[in-house]
Amino acid sequence: MKNIALLGSTGSIGTQTLDVVRASQDKFNIEVLAAGSSIGAIRKQITEFRPSTVIMSDVRAAKMLDEEFPTITVLSGPDALKESVVACDIVVNAIVGFA
Repeated sequence: MKNIALLGSTGSIGTQTLDVVRASQDKFNIEVLAAGSSIGAIRKQITEFRPSTVIMSDVRAAKMLDEEFPTITVLSGPDALKESVVACDIVVNAIVGFA
């Protein structure tokens, strides 16, 4: 089984990636989910995929999730991504940005 870190999980590419994982649960495990501020969408993803770590760029959203999901590590801040993806086999970067 391959452990996946999905960066940008609540966006279009992120949700399509989760569709693939959902269809191949015997091959893939979501270890890390990362999102901006879409707290409603990430809550549903946490409930379904049970990652060990969730990263939010919105600090307030991270605090809310940390209280709501005490068994999951919830992080925020510039170094959170670097520290969390080390143990993953695959990193999917679905974060919107510019080149």
